[in-house]
Amino acid sequence: MALKKLLYKAKVALKDLPDHHKKRLRAVGTRAMNLVPHKGNLEILCLKYGGDKLAQGYLPHYQQAFSPIRKKALTILEIGVGGFDDPHAGGESLRMWRDYFPHSTIYGIDIVDKTSLNEDRLKIYQGDQSDPMFLNNLISEIGTPDIIIDDGSHQNAHVIASFETLFPLLADDGIYVIEDLYTSYWNSMGGGWSNGAETGTSMAMLKQLTDAINYRYIPNRNSHHIDNSVVSVQFFRKLAFVYKGANVTRDPDHVMQDLAKETQYRQSGER
Repeated sequence: MALKKLLYKAKVALKDLPDHHKKRLRAVGTRAMNLVPHKGNLEILCLKYGGDKLAQGYLPHYQQAFSPIRKKALTILEIGVGGFDDPHAGGESLRMWRDYFPHSTIYGIDIVDKTSLNEDRLKIYQGDQSDPMFLNNLISEIGTPDIIIDDGSHQNAHVIASFETLFPLLADDGIYVIEDLYTSYWNSMGGGWSNGAETGTSMAMLKQLTDAINYRYIPNRNSHHIDNSVVSVQFFRKLAFVYKGANVTRDPDHVMQDLAKETQYRQSGER
């Protein structure tokens, strides 16, 4: 723990140094981190490769969700490679996932061509995260993903389009993660806030999924293809995990009887 704190402080201190000093110190730091066994610790791997998932506070939630499946052979897709328009920059979190999941294959997509960053068990495709044709073709090539992480443009329309296309293609018992959800409240990113009545935002979509989990108890609700496949939604600050599975458990008879009474009550009030 003391080592991690020391490395984090050193990383923060780099911000005030000239670029050529930063480059040399990062190279030394990377060599030093290679000597530190991560033992499945995402914080150590994030400090090794960089990226902002540690500073954003996401890693404890990832650690909790992913540690039980870390050693499985998985197909993992992350939207957004990082490095902005530089074709040779980015890939920090992809490398982190590659080391954390020792038997898995990591795929990334980005609107910029980042294929120069391809490595063993890490492959990047260029494409638009809001393009259903590109996404469908991608999944046809890489196979069914077990984990999808959206750290892409964070534009609300893009986040929603990616989810609507990719969640049905996610493996049963798969996990879909959306990062940086603060943009859901920003008009400049296609979001907004209307006292909870907003529509067309990332958070509005996720809130609707909580109704999908409980769809069978909502009288006269129009069914949606996703209703039977969302079993849990976990919200954290700026972050959400959507768990896919069979949402078809049988309820006690008295619950269904009460639902029938509620349906009749509503129908009588509509007359």
